[in-house]
Amino acid sequence: MIQELENSNIQLAESRSAVEELEEKLGRISKLREDYSELQATSKSTILCLEDEMDTLKRQDQNLQAQLAALISHPNLGSLPPPALTRLLFNQDQELAAARQRDQTQDQSLLEAHQHLKDRDQDLSKAQQRCQALGGQMLFSPSVKSVLKIDVSPDFRRNGTSSGQTVMKLNLSEIKRWRRQLPRPSVWIRPVPSFVLVGTMLTL
Repeated sequence: MIQELENSNIQLAESRSAVEELEEKLGRISKLREDYSELQATSKSTILCLEDEMDTLKRQDQNLQAQLAALISHPNLGSLPPPALTRLLFNQDQELAAARQRDQTQDQSLLEAHQHLKDRDQDLSKAQQRCQALGGQMLFSPSVKSVLKIDVSPDFRRNGTSSGQTVMKLNLSEIKRWRRQLPRPSVWIRPVPSFVLVGTMLTL
């Protein structure tokens, strides 16, 4: 009997170890079941969200298809243009953009030329003012008065000198002598057959 009890104790101890191992495995299985349930719930909610998004995209696609059909059926639009026409329109658009760029460049060049002419005009105005100042000195200078002779003949009056211009005659030697008398720096006057200085026509 004692031997049988000892054998039974040994078997019970082994059985207890096996039972503990089974309990541990059952615990892991329970944890796996919980994780699986949680994952299943999460997957289900994710699937529902994805289904909702798919439904939304389907509705948007249907709306776009309806809008496209309405545009195509519009009498002013007709069917979609062929690819060749699309390429042609694209090339024309590119050429138009290049032409606009060239126009902008030409406009800029014209503005620069206008500014250059404006500067030249200002320079000419300043030169004219200096000539007017010099002409005033000439008219009031005794040495110039002595060599000027006013011409009021009918020919000069018919040519528009009655508007207030003074017509004078100078000979070449008198002009050269007067030019030598000018203080430096001076404006050199080159004798020509006829020129206008400060509204005054000087002729040889």
